[in-house]
Amino acid sequence: MTAIQETQVEGLIRLSSLGFAFNPFERLEASNDPYIADCLIGHEMFTVAWETAPAAIFAPAGGGKTAMRIYTLRACWLSNSKRRKFPVSYDLPLFASPADLTCLEAHQLGLAAAAATDLLLACASRPSLYLDLSLPRRLHLLSLLQTALPASLKYALDLLAESADPRLLSDRLDRTYLLPEPALPEAVRAFCAAAQRDLEDASADLWENAALFEALLAFIFEDLSFESVLILLDGVDGSGFRAGELQAQFDLIAPLLNHAPAWAERQIYLKAFLPIELDAYLASQSPIFYQQSLRAEIRWDVPKLAEILRRRVYVASQGRFGSLDALSSPALRDVETLIASRAHPLPREAIAFAGIVLSNYLERGGEYLEPEDIAKAEEQYPRRSVFPD
Repeated sequence: MTAIQETQVEGLIRLSSLGFAFNPFERLEASNDPYIADCLIGHEMFTVAWETAPAAIFAPAGGGKTAMRIYTLRACWLSNSKRRKFPVSYDLPLFASPADLTCLEAHQLGLAAAAATDLLLACASRPSLYLDLSLPRRLHLLSLLQTALPASLKYALDLLAESADPRLLSDRLDRTYLLPEPALPEAVRAFCAAAQRDLEDASADLWENAALFEALLAFIFEDLSFESVLILLDGVDGSGFRAGELQAQFDLIAPLLNHAPAWAERQIYLKAFLPIELDAYLASQSPIFYQQSLRAEIRWDVPKLAEILRRRVYVASQGRFGSLDALSSPALRDVETLIASRAHPLPREAIAFAGIVLSNYLERGGEYLEPEDIAKAEEQYPRRSVFPD
């Protein structure tokens, strides 16, 4: 074990002794954070994502686009409104290949994979969605899932039956699609038993990309009685999607933007979570979408960033404390605000700065977090920020 690894292990042991179940500031990317669902906070721009209209929601890298997408999809499953919305979480790096996205039909293959994944995960957490169906409609759904899922349906059901935990299935398929208040294990097992039994009689039909996605939409509307569908587009600036090549990024999503007005007439609303740099491209190259959609930029101030940090401390400590103040000497108060005021005004940057502060405290080995841990972080932060001086 290297010296760095030893330091990391010692840090984890120290964190555990302080009452943390995990490092609250270790994960900087929301899509790879297994705890993101519990760490979300509200934001005023959510109203734009929630409206029954197409929308483009902009933020720079690390500015909360993915977190807003996850917040929106969870809100769909928390809503008590009779006007139920089904979220299709279309994360491009997860469900599509950039080289193939030259037209709407190519996107429809990825959209079908995303919709099928989300339907299966929804049934895992809400078994009544499946169990309340008649047998012919169950078989139809299983046929669609067998064709559209990016993984083996039988394997997915076997995995879920063994664990009775929808979170483990989400880890394999889409870890950001975690429904709030999942079903009890016995209900999950009942769904698995029924689906595994029914799967023996389900056929795996051949579908064209467009027809397959349309069939999934029809099932959501007609069989599950949802009144609208939100297509939550994300990951345009993700790994492998030509980071920094803005025209290439726009070209990837242009087929979706151009079709958004037609979808909206059918209560299917595109919610595009996009890099802020693409705003000008939408205005000049997709004028119909630009004129007919809602637009907003996710902005952050110090109080909101401090709230993010406090929420992560609360979750990581399993509610033992809600601020780093609990670890601090009398010389420090409102630590999260001090950190947020020193970082660039983005969630990823505030979390990164807080991670440096916490690391300094753990490496120093003192009893309390001290002003010197923050002062040292101020020296180190420019080298680790995506906005170096």
